[in-house]
Amino acid sequence: MTHSHPIRIRRLLTPCLGACLGVALSVSLLPAMGHAGGETATTQQAQSLIAQPYRTEVLFLQGSGTPQAINRWTYFFYDPTAENNLREVQIVDGKVALFQPADLHRPVHADLVFDPGLNKVGVESALKTANDYAVQNQISYDHVRVLLRRPSAGVAPQWRVELLQDESSHGVVYTGPNGELVRYASAESSGGSDSAAGFFNDVKNTFLGIGGDLQEFFTGERTVDQ
Repeated sequence: MTHSHPIRIRRLLTPCLGACLGVALSVSLLPAMGHAGGETATTQQAQSLIAQPYRTEVLFLQGSGTPQAINRWTYFFYDPTAENNLREVQIVDGKVALFQPADLHRPVHADLVFDPGLNKVGVESALKTANDYAVQNQISYDHVRVLLRRPSAGVAPQWRVELLQDESSHGVVYTGPNGELVRYASAESSGGSDSAAGFFNDVKNTFLGIGGDLQEFFTGERTVDQ
């Protein structure tokens, strides 16, 4: 009998250990799952600054960072109580850096707004799609700029990732509603719809009048409010 107790205890502990490890593993994964898109916590932080009726009314959001992670985010919320119906929230390294009415020069189309919390494709997926394309096509880059918006009213928001090396654009990767590759726009300055310059023009035209901050962010120039 003296030898049966360790065996019995061992048998009782084995399923317990398995269950306990399973619970511990599930708990450890919760934060990662909660921020699967990379921008989830930042979105919630930005929304907390906006009045309740308009927290889910985002016209577009943009970011910049490394090929692996975005550390600088700017959100543009549709808010009819604000000047020009738009509020800008900028978050850098997890801290609010800017909160103000956006500097626009033309009306905003409310039918382009979306709730980023319902977007099923996170920025990490877009960054991976862009990186896969860059590797396959031998495109070098060391940082990125990203944009999430609706291409048109009623269409799911889609990511665009600009590949940058130093201060030069190496093109823009367009992703689809499920994060898949849609197309690549070269960095040629022809201004066509398939070029990076066309991408910038498309951004400006879609948002119906951008302010100096947004123009400078995407093009490196500031002319609209000079």
